[in-house]
Amino acid sequence: MQFRFWKFDDDHPGREDRDEAEAAEIVPGLWYVGSYHLCAYLLHTAEGPVLIDTCDRRVRDFFLAQIARAGVDPTSIGAVLHTHGHADHAGNTAEVVRLSGAKAMIGAGDVPWLAGQTEVARALCPGETVTFGETAVEFFAAAGHTLGCGMYVTTLGQDRLCFMGDSCGPFIFEAVRWSGDAEAFRASAERMKAVEADIFLPGHPDQIFEVSPEGDPRLSREQWHRYIDQRLYALEQIISGAGRPR
Repeated sequence: MQFRFWKFDDDHPGREDRDEAEAAEIVPGLWYVGSYHLCAYLLHTAEGPVLIDTCDRRVRDFFLAQIARAGVDPTSIGAVLHTHGHADHAGNTAEVVRLSGAKAMIGAGDVPWLAGQTEVARALCPGETVTFGETAVEFFAAAGHTLGCGMYVTTLGQDRLCFMGDSCGPFIFEAVRWSGDAEAFRASAERMKAVEADIFLPGHPDQIFEVSPEGDPRLSREQWHRYIDQRLYALEQIISGAGRPR
């Protein structure tokens, strides 16, 4: 089955975060275990399952059920890799760590935030690689959305994958919600274009629809570059039209 995100519709009356999301295998060895609004991924490795992000606390039970639907006992999770320190992406980490003893890892700049939620096993520096058996996962720093924001790059079979989190979207350019660093993002955007991957996977389903209207989350490098350019343009429009984002 070819994996597609469900159609995103913010205007749906009574829409809840768990609606219409189903655990699904994206490529062999990688499962989508997120919710309707929040992406999370489960990576199978020789040293056990590894999570990329853990969704929001409001969907804790649903998130744990998604992991089980992927054929994994939540108590067997070996590690949690965080794209950044925000509650909607790390809200269930403390529970996962409590259940499984998983090692929580995050970009060094966001360690203070995660340390307020659970024990941090490892602070990741730019270019650092975490190895799980034969699976090597590189942390690619992309400050802007947060100080420690980053992406993870790994290879599964023939596919080079990049988990982009919120390194380039959504809402970070809306003046009323801005809490990032515009200059840091500009610098990160140029480096992000240099990332070598075949498939780029987002942190929120709605991130991809600007460049993937059919809802396929597996962005190509060309789509990824187009998305970065669109986000840069949106940032400059806000700064030039309404002053510096607040």
